[in-house]
Amino acid sequence: MEGDFCSAMLRNSIHYCNAIGYPLAPVEESLEIGVCGGLSGNGPAYAAFGDSVGELQNAWSEFGEIIKTRIAVSPAENVKIPDTLFE
Repeated sequence: MEGDFCSAMLRNSIHYCNAIGYPLAPVEESLEIGVCGGLSGNGPAYAAFGDSVGELQNAWSEFGEIIKTRIAVSPAENVKIPDTLFE
């Protein structure tokens, strides 16, 4: 989608929600508020980003637990990846 993340999330969500039976209501709520939102991968979580995420958080609370995070803007320091994660 050449950087159009919102459209890519919407198309992915429409396809996968219909294919595997997850509701589109959270995606529709995000569109009404003007936030990019959609099914995360093939579910069951939904993800969103944008300036009005706080408003969306209130709307999405009716769908289940909300876990709010933020995107890192700089690399983490002193990150150690355990060898057990590699084959």
